[in-house]
Amino acid sequence: MNSDNELIASIITPPGEGGIGAIRVAGVGSREFCSPFLGWNSDETDTTSPFYLKLTKFTVPESGEVLDEVMAVWMPSGKSYTGDEQVEIYCHGGRVVLLNVLRALYDAGARPAEPGEFTKRAFLAGRIDLTKAEAVAEMISANSQRSYSAARDNLLGQTSQEVERLRTLTVKLAATFEAQVDFPEEEIDPDEYSSLIKDVALIRESIQSLVNSYRAGIVIRDGFKVALCGRPNAGKSSLFNALLKKNRAIISPTPGTTRDYLSEWIELGGFAVEITDTAGLRDTTNEIEVAGQQFAYELADASDLALWLVDCSSENWRDEIAADRAPAALTIVALNKIDLPGACVSDDAEITLGGKSCEALAISCKTEQGIEELERRILAGIESRLEDQTDGKVITNERHKEKLAEALESLVAVSDGLDRHVSPELIAFDLKAVLRSLDEITGKVYTDDLLEVVFSSFCIGK
Repeated sequence: MNSDNELIASIITPPGEGGIGAIRVAGVGSREFCSPFLGWNSDETDTTSPFYLKLTKFTVPESGEVLDEVMAVWMPSGKSYTGDEQVEIYCHGGRVVLLNVLRALYDAGARPAEPGEFTKRAFLAGRIDLTKAEAVAEMISANSQRSYSAARDNLLGQTSQEVERLRTLTVKLAATFEAQVDFPEEEIDPDEYSSLIKDVALIRESIQSLVNSYRAGIVIRDGFKVALCGRPNAGKSSLFNALLKKNRAIISPTPGTTRDYLSEWIELGGFAVEITDTAGLRDTTNEIEVAGQQFAYELADASDLALWLVDCSSENWRDEIAADRAPAALTIVALNKIDLPGACVSDDAEITLGGKSCEALAISCKTEQGIEELERRILAGIESRLEDQTDGKVITNERHKEKLAEALESLVAVSDGLDRHVSPELIAFDLKAVLRSLDEITGKVYTDDLLEVVFSSFCIGK
């Protein structure tokens, strides 16, 4: 990715038709570059004042062709999204008109913005730190209320502030031991030494809590995966439709209708939940059905929760599930078709599925009896994956978690060194390693390779 201040331009609104489509031009000389297209005259102060949104025509200077009637605004360096001088042009939201305007800008000398380049420039300009830059991508990809809230909090600086708090405490500790290196004759008295050990322990506890929160962060960011499993004609597709609250899967009394799988997202309690309807599991020689069943087992094992459906109107359902292979994931046995006259429902809170003791719940996909309770059980499964969230601090970014784990490892070395009364040089060295890991989270310390990894995951226009 280029790191200079060339003029760059890109569409910054989603593809498709809409009322408005926006194009951003950023870099030194953006206003001067765009003025011929927008009819801006430097002698007319009001038309070129920063943040003055003006209705005008976008005209190709060479040909005089008017491409669109637009609104445009100029933002000076230091007061724009990128931190660069910047012009934004708001066209009608059709794909063709946006591409025509963009092509004219490219022909005049602007180059296409690369993925994430606008946000990268904001970082390099010091307008945002690296955690806030990453939060931009998280906001865009948020697929539930909880993932949106987590991304918003990071964008507003929650992670930055916590990392900075930990950094400040670590700097204070490092300064103490650096002073010991410079003035070895001034020994630390026993009480102060004990206090330093406690301070290190408190920082370790805070960082360990953040590392632990990533388990919840994965669920918040990526969603909770639920697989619907069981024998053919147990009602998996019916439950799939009931949870989605729409007819998405084909329902048929013929066993083995689902040979592939269907996945859809729902929002439950503010969390994104991916529901997957899998192939029925039974003995068969059909190659396609066998392949679908193998994939069904893989999906069930990899899910966060498996809902194993049982047709409890079948006389032999207990023998059948006793012989079935239970998924590796947390499993709830849903005893379906309790609305049928011959249904034999167990009163047991738990049922054995293939030698595995599982929570049980009676439901009817047809009458929707028990579906609300099943949704509550799914939410309980989500809650079981979450750490204590009372302080609201959750790590949703894997890179942050890895750097915090590195910092924690260095702090363990600090604690061990303090216990063994090693030389202050060694303690100071390990504390510097902690600071380096924390600074890599916020971008106080970075490499070009790191920026390439972070911003290449962005879409163009962000």
